[in-house]
Amino acid sequence: MVARIVIVAIALTGQAVQTNIPPQQPADDSQMSLAERAAAARAAAAKKPRPPEWSQNPAPPPLTPEQRGLVSGSRYVNDFLRLQIELANRWEPLSADRMAVDQEMAHKYLTLSVGSSSHRVLWMGDSAGRNVVVSIIPLPPDVPSDLDKLAEGLKAIALAQLSRVKDLTDYKEEMLLGDAEHKFAAFRIAATVRDTRIVQSVQVTRSKGFLLSFFTTGRSDQDVSNALRSLHSSLAWTSAKP
Repeated sequence: MVARIVIVAIALTGQAVQTNIPPQQPADDSQMSLAERAAAARAAAAKKPRPPEWSQNPAPPPLTPEQRGLVSGSRYVNDFLRLQIELANRWEPLSADRMAVDQEMAHKYLTLSVGSSSHRVLWMGDSAGRNVVVSIIPLPPDVPSDLDKLAEGLKAIALAQLSRVKDLTDYKEEMLLGDAEHKFAAFRIAATVRDTRIVQSVQVTRSKGFLLSFFTTGRSDQDVSNALRSLHSSLAWTSAKP
């Protein structure tokens, strides 16, 4: 069950998230001069991820039913963003009870306080224990229009929120969900939670002033890559209605 915890989604889906991990005890610097202490403090600050200024914006407004989309039969359908996700034989929407358990585990093991997010429109899992969270968030005007810069900002937020999680690393995402007409930007992040390695792909695109994000979580890079292949083949972009 621990492998199903969504590490980054809880920090980036438009909800208020605060870390409550006690600060580490500072090293003994009694033998350091004032100049050395100042230099050490500057070096430590420089290493910390710096969330972008736009991350301090007020919480975005809730989505309308049209913007949220819905699960209809074996598909998630969002006519507003012209997106469909085929669920049959691959993905199963997670129950409210299951989502509550995952959020509680995130709070217990990652020491993150997580509230429900009105911008999370779909949380689904597969038979291999991997899961995908889909969120839609209204974007404020000062958020970068360039997707790569936007993704870099989101990564900085994630790394800052989870900076005390064990073995936290980030690296390039090689497998994108987009196509020629729908560009995505992405990154991967990994950490160790209760001696279990968790890997997550974070993929984002913009549409109609909204951020559309996919957080895909598994136990390994191969696990996540397999899930992304399945997800990519399940995505369909529809044409505008006449």
